[in-house]
Amino acid sequence: MHIPVSLIEALRLGTSLAIEVPASDPKERLAGVIILPKPEPVDRQAQMEGWKARILDRKFFVYWREYSRRHIENDWDIAPGDGMWELKSAEVRGEQALEELLQEWGIPLEALTYLGKTDIPE
Repeated sequence: MHIPVSLIEALRLGTSLAIEVPASDPKERLAGVIILPKPEPVDRQAQMEGWKARILDRKFFVYWREYSRRHIENDWDIAPGDGMWELKSAEVRGEQALEELLQEWGIPLEALTYLGKTDIPE
């Protein structure tokens, strides 16, 4: 299984992806895996000029985190150890390495979506 082509294109353009996963305590916590493309200098230039840079060999920061539902519902600040707990993290370069990492973590690639379409705090 692979990351859907439309989402690969989004990653190449610097768009963050995510997936909600089961939390250790579903009543109290929300869990998710977040993929953040590393910003490159050309991204800044593109943003200033009103376009997006398409980078084929991006580096990605990947985080598996749990969040306090209470913090989210009350719109409280979230910080490491205070409303957010990082369970795993990794940095990979390239789409193949990203897919391999996510498969190693047991993440269903076909279920990835845009970060903004999840309840995961941005």
